Amino acid sequence: MAAAKKKDPMELWNAVSVTDPGTTKKVTVGRKFTTVCAQSQIKKATELWGAMGTAWGIKDESFTTLMGDQISLYQAILYYPDGELPIHSDIEIMFHKGARAGTIQEDFSKKQATDAMTKGLSKLGFNADIFEGKFDDNKYVQAATEYHAQVQAQAAQAVQPVQQETVQTQTKYVEGDKFEVPYDPAPFGETCSRLLGLNPAAVFQVMLQIPGCAIGPEQTIDTLTKDQEKYVETNVEFFRQQGCAAA
Repeated sequence: MAAAKKKDPMELWNAVSVTDPGTTKKVTVGRKFTTVCAQSQIKKATELWGAMGTAWGIKDESFTTLMGDQISLYQAILYYPDGELPIHSDIEIMFHKGARAGTIQEDFSKKQATDAMTKGLSKLGFNADIFEGKFDDNKYVQAATEYHAQVQAQAAQAVQPVQQETVQTQTKYVEGDKFEVPYDPAPFGETCSRLLGLNPAAVFQVMLQIPGCAIGPEQTIDTLTKDQEKYVETNVEFFRQQGCAAA
């Protein structure tokens, strides 16, 4: 019996370490450094593992105050399909310098949680090039820009056959007569079952439980926005894991 193929320990790291410069921001006040958009990290993790709170996410969050309530310490666990690791961050609750000295930092708890998650994901390789200081090199940034442009072009090309099939099926027949002017695209519920192999009703119920999908009170599976439809199309495997596969 052949031995099982050993998993490459750098597989995840290599898949997420190159940052799209379009998701970064240069901080030029005080210590100069590059930050990455936390939402882009969540998006990348969602592409790999599904919606946050399913196969990956944050749990066991706690906040502790130190030094007479001057410092807030945040601690939690970042979990993902292959394991989990502790994350933490601390921040001053009140400003101690400048014109705002003595006032409370707005959203200090959210800042801590975001900072801790970003650092936790970096330990798995997410945006490692920033933390390695590579974004200080303009040539590297240009190369990263070109790399992500190529990745996006390949992704667009990969979905082209599906888009073409959708266009072809828009021409409809009534009692054998062909309409030369195509009808509007098929309802998305039909697309779910026919092209994606998903149960549209089950998909919609799962989306209702995901805050990021922002399903409106009057919406149905056939009245999703383009962004909501794209979310389903790019997370087919996640919806199958949630029991949404068509019978």
